[in-house]
Amino acid sequence: LGRISLQQEENAIFEWLRTQVPDIMYDPTAVDPTYLDQQIRRAVAERNLPPQDAEIIVQRIHDKLVGAGILTPFFNDPSVTEIMVVDTRVYIERDGIVYPALTLASSQVAQELAEHLCHHCQREYQTTQPLIHMTWPENGARINNVHHELSPTGVAVTIRKRSTELVLDVAETLQQNTVSAYDWIILTNAARHGRTS
Repeated sequence: LGRISLQQEENAIFEWLRTQVPDIMYDPTAVDPTYLDQQIRRAVAERNLPPQDAEIIVQRIHDKLVGAGILTPFFNDPSVTEIMVVDTRVYIERDGIVYPALTLASSQVAQELAEHLCHHCQREYQTTQPLIHMTWPENGARINNVHHELSPTGVAVTIRKRSTELVLDVAETLQQNTVSAYDWIILTNAARHGRTS
C-alpha cells in the first residue's frame, strides 16, 4: 500500500477501536499491554491487509497510542540527542549535527502529533498556552511545544533527550563522597532546569 492508503487504513482502524473498544482509547497507557496489543491486532485483522502492511500499521497504531507516534523510533535511538518538528519537517541531531529525518504528510498531521505529545504528558494543546514546556514521562526528555496558530512556521516542537550516560546515581555518588548532599540538590535542580552548562 502507498503512504496515503496506509493512512486511510490507519484512520479506519482507529475509528473501529473508538467504537468497539472505547476503554482502551480513553487512556491507552493505563491498559494492560497484552490486552492493548490483542485489540490492535484484532482491529487490523478486520481490514484483511497484506501481512507486511498489517505489521506496519500495528506498530504505527501502538506508537500513536502509547508512544511518541511517528517520532517513536527517534525516541528509542540512543544516538539521537534532539528531535525537532517544524510544520511538516522533522529533523534530528546526532553527534552535534542536525539532519533532515522525514517529512510528515501534512500540516494537519503535524498538529495531531503536537496534540498527541501534549496529551501523553497530560497537558492541553491550546492557544491560551502558546508555549508549553513538558517532560516525557518515560525517559525525562524535555519538550517545548509552540502552538501552530501562534507560530509563523506552523507547529514547532523541540525534544531534548536525556543522556543516559550523564544520569548519576545519587546513592553511589554520595557514598563515594564525590559531592555533598547539599551540592547534589543544587546539581539536580540545575539539571531539571537545563542550567548545568
